[in-house]
Amino acid sequence: MLALLRVNESRDPEPKRLDLLGFITFSAGLCSLVFALIRTTASGWGSPVVFGPLIAAAALLGAFVANERLRRDPMFDFSLLRVPTFDGGLVAAFGMSASIFSVLTYLVFYVQDILGYTALQTGGALLALSLAIFFSAAAAGRLTSFLPTRLLISPGFILIGVGLLLMGRLSPSDQWHHLVPGMIVAGVGAGLVNVPLVATAMGVVVPRRAGWRRGSTPRSGR
Repeated sequence: MLALLRVNESRDPEPKRLDLLGFITFSAGLCSLVFALIRTTASGWGSPVVFGPLIAAAALLGAFVANERLRRDPMFDFSLLRVPTFDGGLVAAFGMSASIFSVLTYLVFYVQDILGYTALQTGGALLALSLAIFFSAAAAGRLTSFLPTRLLISPGFILIGVGLLLMGRLSPSDQWHHLVPGMIVAGVGAGLVNVPLVATAMGVVVPRRAGWRRGSTPRSGR
């Protein structure tokens, strides 16, 4: 509802044909890869149930790359990978996914399976992380108007690291509230990273392909 009320619609004035082959090869390849990785624990790496989908994933993702390189209007423009700012955004996004967003899964397991909380109680226990991200992202959106993005992203990652360390200092007798300080610190860091990271990465893309309205210019990284 907020998006409908506050976000302006944007469209490519020169829309291209749907990259159906790219969509199929990438989706099927990713599904094969995820399935194989999930089955490694139960079946082992040498099992046909794992080895077969891994081969299929490699072939499908290879076909996806070949299709994108040869197509004039690809789903993913590989020329963006030659832009250092875009590459830096990808590395930073991977860092976010491999840190705070990955640990969120284990926090849910810990609170729900180890501490015995219900799903609703678990959601409430982890609300500190969500609220910290929400409010710090709002602040970061304003700060990007007059601060270089590097002065937000770098401290943000430092705060994420500190928050993860705080959450890691648990003993068997601890309860969920021992996670709150770490969740708040890491959440503030995640909020500081998310907004300028997106602005920096999207700033190198042609506006009509980045979802920006004609006449509006995204804030690029400085």
